[in-house]
Order: sequence, then C-alpha cells, then structure tokens
Amino acid sequence: MNDQIILVCTPLRFYTDNDEALCFEWIEKIKSIDKYHGVGRELHLLVKSNIIPNKDLLDLMGLFDRSIL
Repeated sequence: MNDQIILVCTPLRFYTDNDEALCFEWIEKIKSIDKYHGVGRELHLLVKSNIIPNKDLLDLMGLFDRSIL
C-alpha cells in the first residue's frame, strides 16, 4: 500500500514561457516536494512527509493560487 501524499494542481495558469519556467524552478525549491509529474492537464506533486513546514505550506498555497478554477 502506498501512503505517499499526492497534491493535484489542476491546470496552472502561465502568462509567458519564462513564467512557466520560473514556476517549475519554484516547485523544485519546495523541500517538502519529493517529485512531480504531469498527468493530462494536472500536475501531481508527491510530498515527502505528512509533516510540512509552514514555509513550504505558504509556497504551496501560492502555487495552488495559480490553478485555474
């Protein structure tokens, strides 16, 4: 059984190619994210632990704010 937490971002909004590149650089800097991959129009973020530091939570909130509702 896989107990890993997966956060799913549904389509992220990018304004330019540089914006998209910087967003993925930002994701790579979030220490709580083990890895990520796309599944269709979704971005799956695999979380390392169920304990996420506040700094990482704030970054994840900013990232999810980019999701198109």
